Amino acid sequence: MKRREFILGTGAASLGGSALIGTGAFSRVASQREVGVEVVGDPEAYLGFDACRGDDGDPTPNSEFVGLDARGRIAIDMGPSGAGGTGVNGDAITSFDGVFQISNQGKTRACVDLEYDPVDMPESGGGLDAGDPSVVFYQAGARDEGSSALDDALVFDPASADPDDPKSAVSLPVGESVCVGIQTRTFGIDGTNDTSLLDGDRLRIVADTDGQCAVDGGDGGGGGGGDGTDDGEDDGGAPPDISFVAFGNESEPGLDDVEAAERKGADADGSAGGPVSVAFEAAAPLDEVVLFTGGGPGAPPGDQRFLVATDVPASGVITTRDAATAPDGWIVPDESVLRSETPREPSDPCPDHELASVKFEWDEADERFAGE
Repeated sequence: MKRREFILGTGAASLGGSALIGTGAFSRVASQREVGVEVVGDPEAYLGFDACRGDDGDPTPNSEFVGLDARGRIAIDMGPSGAGGTGVNGDAITSFDGVFQISNQGKTRACVDLEYDPVDMPESGGGLDAGDPSVVFYQAGARDEGSSALDDALVFDPASADPDDPKSAVSLPVGESVCVGIQTRTFGIDGTNDTSLLDGDRLRIVADTDGQCAVDGGDGGGGGGGDGTDDGEDDGGAPPDISFVAFGNESEPGLDDVEAAERKGADADGSAGGPVSVAFEAAAPLDEVVLFTGGGPGAPPGDQRFLVATDVPASGVITTRDAATAPDGWIVPDESVLRSETPREPSDPCPDHELASVKFEWDEADERFAGE
């Protein structure tokens, strides 16, 4: 393998100076008045791309990989270090936190998502399976110190750049940024051949002000810390938090994946709020899905509420939003009953039916749904 030509793989990791392609800005402007539209470099654009900066405003160590090409477009080059290094190790997981940042420098909240085309790992290793992507892009906070494991909720799905996807897209209020890291996985990849971990070596970024990636808390805001959450105040009209979700079927429901699709606003310390939408994938269609919440608008003080959806498809997103604000295709429960007015209990969420049920409670400490 010619190491100088190796792109984002073993030997000499590099994006080849390829520009990040951004879409979703202004498509057309028409006016009777005099209008000026200025083309600027990526760092000054409405959707800004630049080297990542830490909380102190200084560039992060890995921002050294970021520069601008001759046309003012951001480029990432993980080639020779200048100190003898030429790339990442083979048969290893290499994480680069905080490489570049995406900033909303426009006038309204935007949902931002990334699309890229990594090759698959030929062999298993490091807790990853053969067939997993050889490179992923992830939001700040996805990796705990001392670990290579990433929080799946903070990893950008490589398949498509979909600003309506709450599991991948991040909601950026005006003036906020999200730092993006890069992780390479090189198990089974031959470092002696010309191998690229990114097909085409390009990253597509899409931003859409009409995206449905997070709960709208009144100001159109999203996760200012880049965590895909809504930072709006809970004014009583916001969807209630979910304490647990139960899945009922005539036979034991087989659940492969249950996770928070949306979470409410950030606390003062920057931590995310409770879940308001749940993404799930079952082995077969479900007879009933039950959300247990704190009550929400209209519930008497201290009372709690069961939200029940029936005849539910095998996979999807179920939400405490109302039908007017839920994205197309999301499941809005068709029954809402107070705990004081129903035989349902947290220990028995499906008492009126001869259904086998499985329950997933929200674990605040681990910030995930845990099965009982």
